[in-house]
Amino acid sequence: MAHLLTRKETDRKLFIGMSESFSALKLPM
Repeated sequence: MAHLLTRKETDRKLFIGMSESFSALKLPM
């Protein structure tokens, strides 16, 4: 259970990081 929660949290952080990177890439254009 705890492992599943950690995995979910990691995925969420990864998703947020990707979203921020995408926004940063789109911004200059």
